[in-house]
Amino acid sequence: MEAQWAQELEQCVVDKVLLRRLLFHWCTAHAMLRRLDDSQPESAENSNESEMSTKSGPLMLSHIHATAFLRLIRTMQVSPDKPLSKPLPKSLLECFCPSCSSLLMPGKSSTVRIVHQSHKAPINKKLARQHAASKRKAKILHKPVAPFVHVRNAVITTCLRCQYRHTAPGAPVRKRQIKPTAPAPPPAAPVQQPLKRPGGLFGPPASPPRKLLDGPVKKKKKKAGEAPPSALDSFLKSLQ
Repeated sequence: MEAQWAQELEQCVVDKVLLRRLLFHWCTAHAMLRRLDDSQPESAENSNESEMSTKSGPLMLSHIHATAFLRLIRTMQVSPDKPLSKPLPKSLLECFCPSCSSLLMPGKSSTVRIVHQSHKAPINKKLARQHAASKRKAKILHKPVAPFVHVRNAVITTCLRCQYRHTAPGAPVRKRQIKPTAPAPPPAAPVQQPLKRPGGLFGPPASPPRKLLDGPVKKKKKKAGEAPPSALDSFLKSLQ
């Protein structure tokens, strides 16, 4: 993560001299906080005093470099030379405490908790006010606005130096939609096969096929009428 933010700084800062100063303060502040694991007290008799004495040095040096880093950033933002090609990302500035400007590293100089938030929580009220303001502005400019979404979980970061609590909205979680299960189809009725009647010499004859009542009516052929007897036939019959 430290190297990723260093690359972001290289893309934003144009002046190479100021970039080297920023990277020096940035890397030194992280290095001082990483030394806290190596400075654990060996005996538990004077654990509180030894822990405070061993941690005060790295924490103080980290705070000095973090403060110098932010001071240099603010000077660059108002400088007429414009050493910044583009503004620094907001996520980079959120690594520092808004109250005492110390570098926040989870487990070293800060603690992080995820707390469920209700609809009437302060963070939801703040986001609702911001959404209402953006909605009024978009109405004047005739632009569409995305609907407001309440924050369900918030990330609370507590600075161990000044005990300041910073609340940030958590990552959005897609609502799970339970798809209705389709009812199981009813079991198919068993197909009854027609019984075969015994045939052959000793069995009853097969019934003739039934006439279809809805079929086309067949016209009966007319029988040709008998021709009338000729005069020769009648003469021969009279001789008999």
